[in-house]
Amino acid sequence: MATSWTTQVITNDPGTWVSNLIVFSTREEAEGFIRDLSQRRSTIKFWRAVESNMPVNYRWDWWTGLQPVPVPGIVAGVVPHPEGV
Repeated sequence: MATSWTTQVITNDPGTWVSNLIVFSTREEAEGFIRDLSQRRSTIKFWRAVESNMPVNYRWDWWTGLQPVPVPGIVAGVVPHPEGV
């Protein structure tokens, strides 16, 4: 069973599936996001939601759109310096 979901698209003739690092907690969120994106991007020929073991970093719904999910150890998009400086 998947712990998370991400999306893949085909935008070129060779038919290579590509993805990004946007990861959702449910298949419904992933499919809703990519369905919405494909309506605005004419280069997307095919899309799918696939299982992932990456940590969830976004949520999506029709009303608020794409929203980042707080990740422990990262505050407002700033990654702490490894030496604590």
